[in-house]
Amino acid sequence: MNNTQYFKREEFLCPCCKQEQMKQEIVDILTILRGEIGKSFIITSGWRCEKRNKEVGGTPDSPHLLGLAIDFYCPDLDILALFTKVENAIKKFGWGVRIGLNVFKKFLHIDIATYPCKRWVYAPDGKSLCVRR
Repeated sequence: MNNTQYFKREEFLCPCCKQEQMKQEIVDILTILRGEIGKSFIITSGWRCEKRNKEVGGTPDSPHLLGLAIDFYCPDLDILALFTKVENAIKKFGWGVRIGLNVFKKFLHIDIATYPCKRWVYAPDGKSLCVRR
């Protein structure tokens, strides 16, 4: 992936193997979201190797394994406010972006995978509940 106006390749590295296989499309979407919202984002997870995905309890078919997903938060916004702003931007630009909301760990997951569930929330045990297809 290429660095963007707001993000560097290093922010998306897998912490255990220091590799990165992010798809530029999802990074570009995050960059546009960052510009649209006007606040800094902290990346908590980008591309993951299989070992890291298992360590964090990711699903075996996680889009993180394919470089299609990013987990992040905004230190200047409540997680629900961030979710609303991201949701509005996705509608504005007409993107087919999926969003997962984790109010317990206070992060958003976005991806461009083609799985049927488009919006979901995470339960305290880390499992997800689909709220919109």
